[in-house]
Amino acid sequence: MIKFGADINIHLAQEALKCQLYVKNWTLQHKLSSVVNGYESFPIALYYHLNSPIGVIMVNTEYNVFEIFVHQSHRRLGIGTCLLKYMKSKFPNVKGNSNGTAGSLSFFISNNLETINIYETLC
Repeated sequence: MIKFGADINIHLAQEALKCQLYVKNWTLQHKLSSVVNGYESFPIALYYHLNSPIGVIMVNTEYNVFEIFVHQSHRRLGIGTCLLKYMKSKFPNVKGNSNGTAGSLSFFISNNLETINIYETLC
């Protein structure tokens, strides 16, 4: 089951942080914290299995890229693809963040999603 909605965005970010749905010290962790603290607001969706969140996808509107994470024990089961398809239907022009982990880059490529290097956009 996927949960999404601007009215529950802070709650979704809190759930993702509580369940450690991020790579420590990477962009997603910082952006989720920023949402919880009220500094920023990004569209977030969580994938739940047995009432526990096991995957998260966020639109980093600062760079117009998706940030995605699926708990390691649930990878390669189609959960990331499900989250990506869900959010692509709502945000069709968003690209994948090529500055994520090697796994996330190959995930975006395997799902035929155009990627962008967000650090090149800063120059």
